[in-house]
Amino acid sequence: MKLSKLMLAVATLAIGSAAIAAPANNRIGYSTGASATKSNLKTVLTTLCSTAGGTLNEFTSGGNISTYSCGITGLTTGAAGSYATSADSTFKNFAGTNFAELRLNVAAGSFSAVRGLNGIFVDDANADLKFRDPILAADRTQAQLVADRAGVVFVGGLLDVQPTAFPPAVLSGMTVPATPSVGIEQAFGVAVSIPLYTEMFNSQKATSATSSDKPIPGTCLVTDTGKPECVPTIGKGQMAAILSNNDANAAYANGANFLASTLPAGTELRYIRRPNTSGTQASTQNYFLGLPCAAVSLSVVDEPAGNDETDAVLVPGFSAVVDLADVLVGSIRVLLAPGTGNVRQELSKSTIQSGNANYAIGVMSGENNQATGNSFRWIRVQGAAMSENAAPNNGQSNRAAVANGSYDFYFESVYAAGSGAGVASAFWAPVSNSLKTLNGTGLVRAADQLFSKGGASCAASTAN
Repeated sequence: MKLSKLMLAVATLAIGSAAIAAPANNRIGYSTGASATKSNLKTVLTTLCSTAGGTLNEFTSGGNISTYSCGITGLTTGAAGSYATSADSTFKNFAGTNFAELRLNVAAGSFSAVRGLNGIFVDDANADLKFRDPILAADRTQAQLVADRAGVVFVGGLLDVQPTAFPPAVLSGMTVPATPSVGIEQAFGVAVSIPLYTEMFNSQKATSATSSDKPIPGTCLVTDTGKPECVPTIGKGQMAAILSNNDANAAYANGANFLASTLPAGTELRYIRRPNTSGTQASTQNYFLGLPCAAVSLSVVDEPAGNDETDAVLVPGFSAVVDLADVLVGSIRVLLAPGTGNVRQELSKSTIQSGNANYAIGVMSGENNQATGNSFRWIRVQGAAMSENAAPNNGQSNRAAVANGSYDFYFESVYAAGSGAGVASAFWAPVSNSLKTLNGTGLVRAADQLFSKGGASCAASTAN
């Protein structure tokens, strides 16, 4: 839905329905975009809030929706909570910006930042994107916000890759704004569930000396996650076969056996796919399939449109049960994960609802080392390791290999900014300046970039 039409549709509702809120409506920014940088964005907002003399309060609704408010410590939600009853003057603008609050939804991925600037606030299934309202302690759609509030400001958002790196179908009909560089390099990695990691380790471990088809030395233990030579690897060709829309290839014929010969042929492999609007998905297709750079375009396995199975399994450490859309293609079950948090949750399962082991694989950004609930493993790509440890939560940076040039699965982040009276662009300038100096997990800051892709997603990584 275009914003101009949306405004007309709700104009009559807006009369007399303006809500009294703290902070004031014109100090609240709404944003969509990349889920890959969500945690690092929160770190930056925390710093900008502290610099302004406030304390960052986060109100969440699952892993993809957060409202970040800069005010007094320990704000509480609800109509009688301290958020609603605090005076506008008690809220502090993030340093250098005109906003005291950012309401963020990253469920639709990077390109939703561009779609939002085109007035479109829906996901790929045309479900309305929602934003957390601390006064109501509930999620509200963009349509409801426009109806109830005056001065709603959409500020744009972060993208993992340039808009031109997305599939043509995603770009169709969009007015694409300028997307300045953030100044950071974002690492991406291939991650697997522990059951798949164990089987890949067993199948790749040599009984004696290392050989080309047994790249893990025989002295390694599966618990040696901090030794790169002991971590299973996946070839670019193998990952490309999983991504491609060809159910007759070896990956779809053999399933998890394609990655681990210790498993029987036909064992189900679960590929956790992000939506077409996701920057992680665009990055994955770009790196492994050469899209959209290649002269001959390869087809990509489609997004699932419905549910072939019911697998609503609660993972310890995660607060929500999510049954992802899925389809079984040959021996690979393709699941559609709206956000990064959904990928982590699926990869952290040890078993699925049938009781079978969870052999799962997906791609995430290198910032994903959050402690709660995570039990996935990073694997090497073409023998190169993104992470200093295959197990998350070990204090690794997930950026050193990108900085020294030994790992090239990374992309250079950009942002798309709204233009409403300059307020949106004034927001992203200080955020970008802070991000590019941040030693964030999975991020290579500007000062440490010895290698780059020259601002072009299709370019190879070369020395600066």
